[in-house]
Amino acid sequence: MTDSGEDDIISYSCVAYGTVVLAEGYHVHGPYMHIARKILARISLEDSKRTFQIKEDEGHKYHALIDPSGLICMCRAGNVKARICFQFLTEICSKFKGTYEEEYRLGTELSFNDRFTRLLKDRMVFYSTNPSADALTKLESDIDKATVSAKETIEIALLRGEKIESLTPKLDDLAATNNRFRKSAMTVKHKMWWKNAKVWVLMFFVFGVVIAIIVIVLVLSLKTALP
Repeated sequence: MTDSGEDDIISYSCVAYGTVVLAEGYHVHGPYMHIARKILARISLEDSKRTFQIKEDEGHKYHALIDPSGLICMCRAGNVKARICFQFLTEICSKFKGTYEEEYRLGTELSFNDRFTRLLKDRMVFYSTNPSADALTKLESDIDKATVSAKETIEIALLRGEKIESLTPKLDDLAATNNRFRKSAMTVKHKMWWKNAKVWVLMFFVFGVVIAIIVIVLVLSLKTALP
């Protein structure tokens, strides 16, 4: 059984190198710490993103972001959108890797807790409760507010008896605002797409290098074996 209050938040997160949890944050002590470690043992570095549903923690999902270096960021969430969870994990992975690039590979179990747990908890709260954490949702909200404001302005103008011609600039402003928000939304979507594309390109590059090395080794072996 889980606390129903955990359904709408990111209730647990961790940063691991392979199967070693370097830092973790949570709101209430629970079995998910043990579950997270079981999940880490099932993750392949060939993956870039994974989502797990575990029987003993029904109603919650575990999202994992896997860096080619072996760094894994994971979080547990109930009703929080997967998109928001992966935005959280992307930020956490980037900050951890950027700050501890030279030392995290030598880390031991929870050896970064004293330096990184507070940040984990702060960002868990932010991505769970702050509407601006979801860029697309924020844009939709801004568009709705701008549309409502413009409609109210036009309705007031009509009640005052203004001529239709005088409303043209207001309608033009509404159209311009709508276009700006559409462009902003497309920019956000393109940035998210490029982030995913870069990960795939890196994975294919690494895979290609491995294949090339195998082929070279086989060719050299055949040449050596031939009389």
